[in-house]
Amino acid sequence: MACCACGGPRPTKDKGVDLLTITSIQCVKPAGGIDAFGRGAFAALGAIVAAGATITAGGTAVVVSGGTAATVAVPASYAAIATAAAGGAAKADWVLQQLDKKYSGTDHLIVQVDGKQVVPSSGTYRNIEGGETLYTAIQVSFRGSARISIIEYDWGSDNDDLGGLDVTGGWTHHNDRAVIRARHAEDGSIYFVSYSVQAGKGDPNAVVWWMMCGTNQCKACKSPKCWRDSKGSLDRDKDKGDLKRCPPGFRHHSWKKYDQIWPAADVYLNVCQRP
Repeated sequence: MACCACGGPRPTKDKGVDLLTITSIQCVKPAGGIDAFGRGAFAALGAIVAAGATITAGGTAVVVSGGTAATVAVPASYAAIATAAAGGAAKADWVLQQLDKKYSGTDHLIVQVDGKQVVPSSGTYRNIEGGETLYTAIQVSFRGSARISIIEYDWGSDNDDLGGLDVTGGWTHHNDRAVIRARHAEDGSIYFVSYSVQAGKGDPNAVVWWMMCGTNQCKACKSPKCWRDSKGSLDRDKDKGDLKRCPPGFRHHSWKKYDQIWPAADVYLNVCQRP
């Protein structure tokens, strides 16, 4: 069977392939620490984002592909935080006030979906200012789950992981201004991403089937098992536990080993496969 550009099979028909459309990306607060945002508010936002399924979906069962009713995790959005604040949640009100402030600064933005760069469409990165919104029509086919990743390009060292969100497929829905919070307090960035999912409307030939992950980010592969793919900007590590785990929708397949000259230790990347 022939292989597609992303290293997977070419099924003739797959109703389980969905279409993700990203309509806007807003930089609320650029990276650069959390002095202005406040450590308490940043931590509270992290708790709200972690509880996104409860806040946004409200525990409501939705019908996913196959006609099965299930509670589906939806990333927390600005509207969900506002609703929680209006309902008397003190921490949500505090976070909302911080999100409505204006922050200065510039990020060297890279956006990926399942390890494939979608912003910028060409070049290494795109400058984005605090408060700036990019209106886009990015479309990505996926199966099961897709990860949207926010990354800042860094000249002098490894790129910075500014967080991400996992989009669940199998049902048609949209999410306006879903929150992406930086993983580390020293970065302190906040982004809003608006997107929609159309169940069964994706192209199986455009799905990312293989990726490999370094310490801070992942990269989509064009060849099966990533055999013929270069590491690109991925940072390898001798300690496998320091590499990023495979995102939802993927599973660990193998370790890609890079032999080093003694006495340096051999280093690895984490190879992930979409089942």
